[in-house]
This record gives sequence, structure tokens and C-alpha cells, in this order.
Amino acid sequence: GFDLVTCGTAWHWVRAAETVAELRRVLRPGGQLALFWAINRWGDGIAWEDAQSAVFEKWDSLRGSVPPTHEGVRPSDAAADLRDRGVDVVYEREFTWERTVSRELHMRTLRTHSNNLVLSPADREQLLGEIETALQPWPEVTERLWGPLIIARFG
Repeated sequence: GFDLVTCGTAWHWVRAAETVAELRRVLRPGGQLALFWAINRWGDGIAWEDAQSAVFEKWDSLRGSVPPTHEGVRPSDAAADLRDRGVDVVYEREFTWERTVSRELHMRTLRTHSNNLVLSPADREQLLGEIETALQPWPEVTERLWGPLIIARFG
């Protein structure tokens, strides 16, 4: 058994019902699950964000931690979903922060986002190429991030 399982910016990828059942099996009594996310914020008239958003809108692509199937759970719904499954959520808080990164690092990070990973390789490369072109005026970007931190205890 384990005392702690962590999942960073990935809970939306798992089948929640099966994963909670497995956590009940592998966590010791009183063991905890820590979930956290780092999700980009958008839509406040920031020029580089607007340029990137225009490409996503052209592609009709969702942003954020989007469940790839109906079995995944969005970050904003994770605590309630755990409670609905009979798990004791002992801590829940939303954080916001910023970080300034090179355009290249930002592009590498976008390659890991679920909404981009679910595209075909050809579509993903085309989308990211269009974003990189749109961001050419900005050698650095200040990413505005948010994410919940959820700690749940298993009985």
C-alpha cells in the first residue's frame, strides 16, 4: 500500500471510476490523493494571447485540460466528482500565477497539452506551426496560469 498518490495536470486523462477503485485498493487507510493542474488563462486582451487564441478559434479547438473521453473529469469538476464517489476531499483551493518563458519553451509546452495531443500528428504540426507563426512578434510570453489543488483522503 501507498500513503500518497499524486497526479499533476493529468486527472482528466484517466477513467475516474476505475481509477478511484484502484486507489481504494492500493492506498493504505487514510492514504491521500493529491491532484493539481497548471492551465493557461485567456481572454483579457493580452496581445500574444489574442494572437494564439485566434489560431485555436480558427481550428475550433478547445483549450485547457479537456477530457479526451466522457470518462475523464475536468479540473473544475474534480473535487465534486471525488465527493460523489464517496471520497473525503480534505483540501481544495485554486491558485493563479504567472511565468515568463521564451516562445520556444511555450511552444514545447503546448505540445504536451491534451487538446493538441488528441489531434492527428499532421494536424497537430499544422496547428502548432500556425501558432508559432502568430507568436513571431513575441520572443517571450508571460503565461498566466491557474489550477486547483485537491487533496482527498481514502478511508
